[in-house]
Amino acid sequence: MKKQLEFISTGAKTVPQPQHSCIVYCKKIKEKKS
Repeated sequence: MKKQLEFISTGAKTVPQPQHSCIVYCKKIKEKKS
């Protein structure tokens, strides 16, 4: 599961601006879990 989250976050960084909200969303999920 952790590897999947890392893949999503690194993938989102390489994607153009529309996916920026995904990065913020992923970060919020990580903060909730930790």
